[in-house]
Amino acid sequence: MINWQTFPILKRTDRDCELPVFFDFLERTRGKINSALDIGAHYSASYYASRLRTYVKTYTALDPTMDIEVAKIADEFLVLDACKATLSPHDLVLCLSVIEHVGHYPFVFQDFQDKRRDLLIKMLNAAEKYLWISFPVSRFHTIKGEMTPVTPEELEEFLKLAGRYKVTEGYFWSEGPQAGHPWTKSTREKLINEDYIDSVGNRGICILEVEK
Repeated sequence: MINWQTFPILKRTDRDCELPVFFDFLERTRGKINSALDIGAHYSASYYASRLRTYVKTYTALDPTMDIEVAKIADEFLVLDACKATLSPHDLVLCLSVIEHVGHYPFVFQDFQDKRRDLLIKMLNAAEKYLWISFPVSRFHTIKGEMTPVTPEELEEFLKLAGRYKVTEGYFWSEGPQAGHPWTKSTREKLINEDYIDSVGNRGICILEVEK
């Protein structure tokens, strides 16, 4: 995984951390990935879809809401709820800042943490070579109708579920990207011991690269 200590401030969002790490992953796996399944692909045209397209022969986008711009880039756009859909096998399954929203919108589930675990299992099963997933981490905190960051307990469970494969963990921290604080390399211990602060937004990001 990319070994930058500090990330450039470009968009002042989580993407300033996630995109360089993802693009580095694509370059390191160049020639190994023929097909990609993008879980939660809505809005990806503005961030990574076009670049991903150049690395794979087949790009399948999946989201419960149609995105015309992404559909122009992908070979296929599936308007589906990933929690209920059957995920077909692909070399790469990508889930960039999506799983924290599961159960909050557009579909509400009271047992959203169970749904997130089950979705991770489905993505692991569908990934024939790699799963690349990113999500915010903090102590339990819910923003109604939007998200719940992955909790320390969930993170531990995610790592156990992926533990049968080769897992590369990345942890990143910002005091507040929207206020112009850069993302920096961090540790799991830092993220799991921090509270979510509504006025600041996401401060801790975990990225997992799972290789089968």
